[in-house]
Amino acid sequence: MIKSVIFDVDGTLVDSVDLHARAWQEAFEKFGHSVTFQQARSQIGKGGDQLLPVFLSDDERAHHGDALEAWRGDLFKSKYLGLVRPFSAVPALLQRLKEQGVTIAVASSAKKSELDVYLEIADIKSLVDVSTSSDDAEHSKPAPDIFQVALAKLCVEAGEAVAIGDAPYDAEAAGKAGISTIGFLCGGFPEASLLKAGCVAVYQGPSGLLACYEKSPFSTHASMVGEASPDTKAGASSSKLIQQSSNGDSWHFIGAVGTQHPIVRHIANASSGGQVTDMDVEAFLSANGSSPEASELRRMLTGIPKE
Repeated sequence: MIKSVIFDVDGTLVDSVDLHARAWQEAFEKFGHSVTFQQARSQIGKGGDQLLPVFLSDDERAHHGDALEAWRGDLFKSKYLGLVRPFSAVPALLQRLKEQGVTIAVASSAKKSELDVYLEIADIKSLVDVSTSSDDAEHSKPAPDIFQVALAKLCVEAGEAVAIGDAPYDAEAAGKAGISTIGFLCGGFPEASLLKAGCVAVYQGPSGLLACYEKSPFSTHASMVGEASPDTKAGASSSKLIQQSSNGDSWHFIGAVGTQHPIVRHIANASSGGQVTDMDVEAFLSANGSSPEASELRRMLTGIPKE
C-alpha cells in the first residue's frame, strides 16, 4: 500500500531546470571555466557537492569551489528565481493524493530558502506534510540521503513510499533508499534515461499523471511494487505486471507479485490492443539471451503462476 509520495521539486513541480543551468553556466564562466548550457543542464537535479566534481578538478574545487557555488546561489536568487513558474495541475495532483489518504513530502537538492519559495510559487505549501532540502543531508542526489531523511520524517518504510522526479538522479537516489520512482518528462530528460535509472512509470508531468490517475500506480485498482491487487494475488499471468509507456508503443515491467524490486526495461513492442502476451515475453527472453534485462526478468517471473 502506498502511504506517502515524495516529490522532487525542480523540473518536477516547477519549471526551473533551464534557469538553474543558465546560472551554473554563468558561474563557471565567472570563475574561468568553459561549460556549455547543455553540459550544465545535464547535471541539474544534483546538488553542488555532486555537480562541481563533474567540471572542476580537486584542486579547483579546493581553491574556489565554495565561492563559485555561493556566487551561483546569489545569482539565481537575484536574476532567475523570480522567473520560476509552476507546471500545470500541481495543486490538483497533490490534492488528489491527499484525498486518497497519502502523505506528501518534497525532497529537493535545493537550499531550504529556495525550496520555501518554490512551495509558495506552486501554491502547495498547505498540502505538503514534510519537506527536506540539501540542508538536511550530507550528500545531495544521486546519493540517497535526502530520501532517507524524508522517510524518517514521514515515519514510513521505503516500500510504503513512492518518489516522483524528473531526473535520472532522482530515480537513482530513491532506488538507493529502496523507494520506487515515477518519472516526469517535463524537466527535459528523455524517457529512456528515466527508465534506465529505474523509474517504474513515466508521465509527461503533473497534469499527465492526474489525467491518467485511474490507470496509474496510485489507482486503488492498480498493482504497485510490493502490493498486489486481489485478482493479481489470486494468480496472474505476466501481462498483469506490465505497464504501457508514455509514448504508447512500448511496454515495460513494473514489478513482480510479492517483490519490492522494480525493473523498468522496454521488453516488447505490443500490437495486440494493449495485451502483452506470454509469447511477447518469451520472444523477449529468446532475443536477449543472458543479458542483465533478461536475467532479471526470469528472476522476477519465477514462481508466478499462469492463468
